[in-house]
Amino acid sequence: MRWPLHSQQPRVFLTFDQNLVASGTTRDSLWHLRLQNLAGFRVDAGLAAKKFLPHDSQVVGIVGMNGTEATMALNPKRSNVAANAACDAMAALCNSGYLRVYDGSQPATADTALSGQNLLAELRFSATAFAASVAGVATANAITAAVAAATGTAAWFRVLKSDGTTVVWDGSVATATADLVLNSTAIQVGAQVSVSSLTLTEGK
Repeated sequence: MRWPLHSQQPRVFLTFDQNLVASGTTRDSLWHLRLQNLAGFRVDAGLAAKKFLPHDSQVVGIVGMNGTEATMALNPKRSNVAANAACDAMAALCNSGYLRVYDGSQPATADTALSGQNLLAELRFSATAFAASVAGVATANAITAAVAAATGTAAWFRVLKSDGTTVVWDGSVATATADLVLNSTAIQVGAQVSVSSLTLTEGK
């Protein structure tokens, strides 16, 4: 529905979508305020728009004079319960999966294909890859050591599901203070590669 904001011409409207009312949303909330600007009339985003809200309606964004939607700073905080649930769900994807250690630069995202990095070693997760998370952090169960397939400096890793093709996530490698901690990052072909620790973290 649209409610006219009686200020001056040309008219400016507040646009509401009652289907988007969230639990706990009140008409005093200025979150997701949408100002529909007609004929290029400039609207002050600091306008006390809540005075014009109908009961139980939620505002849905701020639209500027150029038609672009303004954004508000986001600062979500999750409870331990929520962070643990997210972490455990991701960890479960790694059951009986693969841990592949590479040299070179870590790709921009886990969806980015390899581009010349060399596979140094491939290790296998346990049937239950990670212990239950605590405060959003899951620690890997024992990972069987493997023989290095190539010589190089371990720089990052990629985790895949048990099918060996579906990527779950990438992370950093070092001998300390990294997602994956190895006994040494200097990998020699034919040498044993073992994992000291691997953690998966979901931010709170």
